[in-house]
Amino acid sequence: MTTLATLEGCGLSFAAIGAGAYILGLAIPSTSDIPFLVLLFFAALSLAFEFRKAPAARPAGLIFVSLFVVSFTLSTTVSVDVTRSLSLSVPLLPAGLVFFLIAGQFRSLAQVRITLFSFSIVSVVVPVLLILKVIADPGGNPSAWIGSLGSPFFVVPNDLLFLSITAPVSMVLFRAEKNLFVRATAISAIVLSILAISLYQSRTGILTMLISMAVCAWLLRPRLALLGAGAIILLGLLADGLLGFPLLAKFGSIAGHRFALWLAAWNIFLDAPLLGHGPHSFGLLVNSYVYDVQLPDRGVLKNLVEPWHPGMHSPWAHNLYLETLASQGILGLIALLALLAGALNLGWKMRRSTDETARFYGIAILSGLVGFCVAGVYELSFIRIWVPVVLFSYVALLACLYRFHVKMSKGQN
Repeated sequence: MTTLATLEGCGLSFAAIGAGAYILGLAIPSTSDIPFLVLLFFAALSLAFEFRKAPAARPAGLIFVSLFVVSFTLSTTVSVDVTRSLSLSVPLLPAGLVFFLIAGQFRSLAQVRITLFSFSIVSVVVPVLLILKVIADPGGNPSAWIGSLGSPFFVVPNDLLFLSITAPVSMVLFRAEKNLFVRATAISAIVLSILAISLYQSRTGILTMLISMAVCAWLLRPRLALLGAGAIILLGLLADGLLGFPLLAKFGSIAGHRFALWLAAWNIFLDAPLLGHGPHSFGLLVNSYVYDVQLPDRGVLKNLVEPWHPGMHSPWAHNLYLETLASQGILGLIALLALLAGALNLGWKMRRSTDETARFYGIAILSGLVGFCVAGVYELSFIRIWVPVVLFSYVALLACLYRFHVKMSKGQN
């Protein structure tokens, strides 16, 4: 019992250790199951020793998480390939377990701090590994560099959206924390993330970084929003210039090949509008639709979109909402939008928290979630392992912070 009390005093509960360890595992360039096994181990310890001390109230937003799970399950039952739907949905297990530990077991801001700091550490380690790949092979290309990383979490250049969505966390840690190591890690994460995203030519990454960081800066200190955006652009241009401005050249096309995928996703949805064709079925069906879509032959869009060429394939739609609509139908999309809207609402309410630390943490997660929602329009997919982990972690953290906010508003300890 003395050991447990010591851990709790530092914020190091079994729940916090398990969630933080799994998040840190995102930085491991290996297909090892160790992070998940560690998560299971500490989740079991948390259930055994901390369950009685867990908050009695249900987490805010639990109904939306439940709706998402129900819609996902129903869609799986009608899947065109149940085995594929289940196997590619495995990342939802650790994501759901992380949600349970954070939303159901966390009892202090110190535990939230540990989780946020874990995201910041990953945002240092991953960019360093990626930049080293560029230095080792300066004549290579982004796909080859990230492929040689050997990570199951970061497999294409646009996976660096993770760094964009977690950047506000580092920004707030730098602003709010007094510990020099935490502040140094946070500012390093921001700078290294911008450099890595620029070197890997992810325009979606740099745009999402601009949006999420600008929202965070505006909520913290509105006058710094423009300055922060300018700093990101300058750093990005510096890194891009080292390679001859390939990232800047990408902004000549807005939708490119994506438009054909979006039309295909819409047509797939029309064939199974209620529950869709099953989670992760888009990759199976897209080739049967994408070559037959009618692209605009006049007007502005004609010069902004490109037809889908034979031999190309994309297992995701490059649009989280349309892919969900195609795979899980209208019920799945409603569940996803309700989950996001509920979490954003909690984050917005946290701006009024009387506790400065809780307010700062809420702003960080809210800003990252805004970036997540924006990135969903252009790139995200639940087939990417880190996407459900980040989403469920953020929703859980906001639910946890909102519970603290309500207790403090009522004058409870």
